[in-house]
Amino acid sequence: MECDLLMIKIEKVINKNDLKAFIAFPSSLYPDDPNWIPPLFIERNEHLSAKNPGTDHIIWQAWVAKKAGQIVGRITAQIDTLHRERYGEDTGHFGMIDAIDDPQVFAALFGAAEAWLKSQGASKISGPFSL
Repeated sequence: MECDLLMIKIEKVINKNDLKAFIAFPSSLYPDDPNWIPPLFIERNEHLSAKNPGTDHIIWQAWVAKKAGQIVGRITAQIDTLHRERYGEDTGHFGMIDAIDDPQVFAALFGAAEAWLKSQGASKISGPFSL
């Protein structure tokens, strides 16, 4: 899903370069925050890889928000089939939400996640639950 909301472009993470930028974004968002400890890139990359057997039961999608070509936010949405089997709910989850301090960016990111989760049959959304 791509949409523009007041100069905000939401783009799906669809390839390795997109994923690299998605993973790296928080480091550019919090460079001066003494409480920010960046995760190990290789760990995040492997964790989000299709090769990770821990995500075999999860269907997920990630997006970045861009303004003027620069990433200003990110989010994931996921359906955990084990959660659905155990609790019998049609709940979807969102996570890995980071963005600049701009309500329009958050609205665009949550809008993308909500639309995708609805397309996957979710009628409830819960989070943040990061992958």
